[in-house]
Amino acid sequence: MYLEKTLQTIKNVVDKGFEYRDIVLLTRRKTDGVFLANYLTQKNIPILIF
Repeated sequence: MYLEKTLQTIKNVVDKGFEYRDIVLLTRRKTDGVFLANYLTQKNIPILIF
């Protein structure tokens, strides 16, 4: 599923030295963004929504 793949990609780039503030995720629909934000929050990934 794309949620797990997104989480794994985030973990990979953080392991390579990037910081969470360097990562941007874009979604086409607001509902997808809310779903993704909720998932990442549950996995203890810090998020900031604009």
